[in-house]
Parts: sequence; structure tokens; C-alpha cells
Amino acid sequence: MIKIKNTTKLLLLLTLSGLFLVVSNSQAAINSQINYQGKLTDDSGVAVADGSYDMIISIYDAASGGSCLWTARGTCGSPTARSVSVSNGIFSIMLGDTGAGDNDLTGLDFNSPYYLGVTVESDSEMTPRKTIGATGYAFNSSMLNGLASATSGADAHILATDASGNATITGTISASNLSGTNTGDQALVDGTTAGQMSFWDGSNWTYTETSEMYWDDMNKRLGIGTDSPTYSLDVRGTTAEQGIRSAMGFDIYNVPEPPNPLSLSLQAGTDLGIGNYRYFVTYTTAYGETNSQYYRGTTITTTAGNQNVLVTLPVSDDPRVTGRKIYRTKVGGSYYSSYFLAEINDNTTTEYLDQIPDASLVAGTGLSYGRANTTSLGITSSGTAAMKLDINLTAFGMEAGGTGA
Repeated sequence: MIKIKNTTKLLLLLTLSGLFLVVSNSQAAINSQINYQGKLTDDSGVAVADGSYDMIISIYDAASGGSCLWTARGTCGSPTARSVSVSNGIFSIMLGDTGAGDNDLTGLDFNSPYYLGVTVESDSEMTPRKTIGATGYAFNSSMLNGLASATSGADAHILATDASGNATITGTISASNLSGTNTGDQALVDGTTAGQMSFWDGSNWTYTETSEMYWDDMNKRLGIGTDSPTYSLDVRGTTAEQGIRSAMGFDIYNVPEPPNPLSLSLQAGTDLGIGNYRYFVTYTTAYGETNSQYYRGTTITTTAGNQNVLVTLPVSDDPRVTGRKIYRTKVGGSYYSSYFLAEINDNTTTEYLDQIPDASLVAGTGLSYGRANTTSLGITSSGTAAMKLDINLTAFGMEAGGTGA
């Protein structure tokens, strides 16, 4: 029978295993192998003859029995031997030497006790298995600057997550501009009610009461003085000081008019007359309609046989726009004598072919010169437009809302 005698402890640096776990991009910078030396003797303690011996070398999670975690060659279920050169009974190999044909060791985290098992030639695995130890400096690899890792505790330690991936802080987290104390499963700055908002009070991060300021994340609404906002910004109160004041005024943003000039082209046909036509396009929304950007419109001259017109429709990038309206004069007509031609009930169609004879245009339906842009509600009262403001027109009361819009 061949015996094995360890001449040195296994030189396992736990710092290496720490790098496997934490700094994955640093693995190439370290030697991820274990130097293992031993002496082979017979039953009388005499060194075996020089030569090569087949050895099966495996790592287990228990001193006896347990599970195989790694084997030098093959698999734990079907290990194969590696040939080891022995001189004067002494051998020295590097476990995990992939260049020599070993399996690598990177699948082991070295975060629990490991035991080395060795089988030489046809002998059974030697007993007892050898505990894999560590060099002195490797002990510090389980710490960072002397601090141990733990999922909880009152002593100073490195915070780690538990098996569910949760990290619990029961004390105070402080920084030069951040400080807060929370208990249980609350975050550093965390309210107790949905919609609360955090703010810095000069000393700590804290959160608002929902009756003071409330964010409705589902509808994207901010409430001041209410926890039930019905508008994007909903301000409520009982005193004048709880209203809204602006030192620079308020801007009512209507949908901008379509670009000018329009793109028009003659098409074969005889539906329109022969001569000059003016075209206008406006944008429409759920609340109203823009003016055309240029009150004189865009002119095109039809000729005999080319009496249809293709209108390239502008598309708005304003999300409020739901459609376009097209207006046109009769042949030779003035810009202030336009007629309604067609309505496109989308904001995607890019062309309209005009084949409408002048006789089919209805009087009194045109785009009036200097009309107001009515695409916003302006100023409302209880949800109804009470005042509409535009560079061309200011309307109050019934003329701003309801039938006058």
C-alpha cells in the first residue's frame, strides 16, 4: 500500500477566492491554482520508487462522506486520474492547472470548509481527508479593512444581503448632506402613504403629508393642498395666500399653426376651373382649431387639363392635434373669400387630392381672416372655458366656452 505524507500545508490563499466572488474582472490577474505538495511512502514509511503515479484528486464539503465539489480530471460522478511525477517520494502539483489538463477551481467560493481526498493507483481513497487550510494573510479576505460581512448586527460590519436579496438597516445612515433614521423595511427616505414626496428640511430628508403635497403617479398629477388632484397641477386652499401668484404672467400655449407655404402640385383632370386658387390648412384638437399660419394662403395656378390639385398635408408634432381642415378659394377668389373643402380626422395622412368643383363649395364656411386659435381651453371656471386668449381675439363668458367656442 502507498501512503501519502503531507510535507506542507496546502497553500490556499483565501484572498484569491474572494476575488473570484467579488472582483470578477480581476480573475485574470491572479493565479487561480492551489500548490499541493506531498510525499508517497509504502507501509513501512519508505519512499516509493521514482516514476509517475496515477492519482485521483478531489475536493469535498465534509471530512468523510459528503458531496464531491471538484475533481482534478473528469467529473465528480466519473473522476479520472492524472499522472503525477514522483522523485524521492516527493511530488508537487498545482491543482486547477488547466494548462496541464485540470478542471479550473473558479466554481468553488472557498467560503466554507473544504477537504482534499487523494486516491493513488488502485488503492482506495486515503483517510482521513486533508483539511484545506489558508495562509495567515488569507484570513483577512473575509473582511474589508478589518470589518466582517453580515446581514444584520449592532457591531460595525460590511452590509450584505440575506438569502432573499434584502439588506436591512436599523441605524442611521449619515453623509455630509444626507441623514435619516428608519426602522423595519423602510428605505432611507420613505413615507408611510402612497403619493408622499420627499424633501430636505435643512437637517434631514423627510416627506410631506399627502394633504400638503401629493403625487398621483398613475395619472401623473400633482396636488397641492389636496390628495385627490384632478388636473396635472391641482392647487386648492381656503385663503388668498393658497392661490397661485406669478410675477411674470401666465402663458396660454395654443397649438402652433401649420407651416407655410403649403406644398401643392397640379394633377391631370378637369374638376376645378382654370386660374389661381388659394389653399389653407389648419390643425384641429378636441377643443378647437388653429388659424392658418399665413392669412393669404398658398397660391397655385391650374391650366387646361391640369385642373386637379394634390395638397401635401403638414403633420403636427403636438400630441393635442387630432386632425386637419383644408380650405380653398374659388378660381380667382381673394384670400378673405375661402371655403371649407375637407376635414382629415387624423394627424398622419400626408396627401389630399382636390377634385371638388367650385360650384360644390358652400358659402359661409371659410377660414375667416384674423380668427382666434381655439386649441386650448384658456382660462376655465369649474371646467368650462370662461376666457380665451389669442393674439387675434380675446373672448369672455359664453363666447369663450359652450356655444361661443
